[in-house]
Amino acid sequence: MIVDRTGLTKYLPDDHSEYVYGASGAFMFQKEKHDKLFERYNEIFEDIFSQVFRQQRQPQPPPEARISIAIDLADSIRGGKRIIGVQTPLGTSNVEIDVPKGIVHGENVRYPKAAPGGLDLVVNFRCRPHPQWQRNGMDMHTQIKVDFWTLIIGGDVTVIDILRKKI
Repeated sequence: MIVDRTGLTKYLPDDHSEYVYGASGAFMFQKEKHDKLFERYNEIFEDIFSQVFRQQRQPQPPPEARISIAIDLADSIRGGKRIIGVQTPLGTSNVEIDVPKGIVHGENVRYPKAAPGGLDLVVNFRCRPHPQWQRNGMDMHTQIKVDFWTLIIGGDVTVIDILRKKI
């Protein structure tokens, strides 16, 4: 027997039910249903928060400094050493980098611990166009003037490549 806030007497069964008292009086929950309900809520919250915490535990990428530089098309084919100035919140310094042979316009190269403060340096290469040569993938194209009779009869034509070598 329970007396609620209004003063009414309520008779409740003896089936091991649990009672919760709220603002409007007593509420009856059957223990089995109550446990299953909260067990489901526990599963839902565990799923949500375990994903949140799992995402936070993923390794973060190392801090890096990014810079974009413009190079000549010939330099992109030749490759080689180059000194560039790098400024970060940790300081400013000149860094020597190795430009890979055959670098393509828009390509990024990572230089570990090359930036000030021991940061990784990521360089984005932009290739300036050449007045005579064009690049199509890994192929180089140019146009040269050839005498009409040389084309008909045949003959030798000298071509100077982008690195200024005679072919």
